[in-house]
Amino acid sequence: MVYKPGWKIKHVVVHASRRAISPHVNLTSVSSKGIPVQLIPVYMAAGQKYGIPWTVLAAIHRTETDFSTGAVVSWAGAEGPMQFMPSTFQRYGVTAPGCQGAPDINNVYDAIYTAAHMLALDGYSSNPVGALYQYNHSMTYVESIQSLAQAYQV
Repeated sequence: MVYKPGWKIKHVVVHASRRAISPHVNLTSVSSKGIPVQLIPVYMAAGQKYGIPWTVLAAIHRTETDFSTGAVVSWAGAEGPMQFMPSTFQRYGVTAPGCQGAPDINNVYDAIYTAAHMLALDGYSSNPVGALYQYNHSMTYVESIQSLAQAYQV
């Protein structure tokens, strides 16, 4: 799946000639924070589907792999752009809209949707701290994600 200007995601439409994805997201401001503009619609759609703020998904992606869009393997064995242990990805993995086949840990779209799916199943709506802690068992990590997500809000 390749991002294209004008690509519709639920209620979000990205137009190449516009400076905002929605009235609440200014592309100039967001891109100045280092978030890849082409991934914002993906974060937003996954977040909307699973009830996770898109900024949290972007913060996780930034923290885990500095917005990598391909295969990355950590020293601990976590894989892909959102850094899942293979067994965790097997449990929570979902195929992103527009993608085909089984969920792919190295597909950035599947990885973003899977992160949102995992956070939702781990109770993000009622306990964001607990869900983020399940993603990475470190309170320093949780605080970092929350802080970065807040900085990404525009």
